[in-house]
Amino acid sequence: MLIAVFLHAVMIIAWMIPSFDLIISLGSLNLADIITVIIFVHAFVGFIATILGIWLVVAWRLKADVKPCFAKKRYMLVTITLWLTALVLGIILYLKILELF
Repeated sequence: MLIAVFLHAVMIIAWMIPSFDLIISLGSLNLADIITVIIFVHAFVGFIATILGIWLVVAWRLKADVKPCFAKKRYMLVTITLWLTALVLGIILYLKILELF
């Protein structure tokens, strides 16, 4: 899980933040536009999923015994649900952007 969270963080820093910054700097955001709504919901949900993922990894502290980790099962379910939601929104966003070109 540490590797997955690390790779996710690298993708956020290397790709998603610069893309979000570029879209914001273009200044053509309209909150009535579905693409703009997807962008902000995707960013918010993805941010929360990433924070929860980091928290879970830190809380586990790379323990060899995983029994205490199962006490956080509810948080894991919330994290994977948020991550999958962000993933689906990202795919929809990508497909919508492709339509524009």
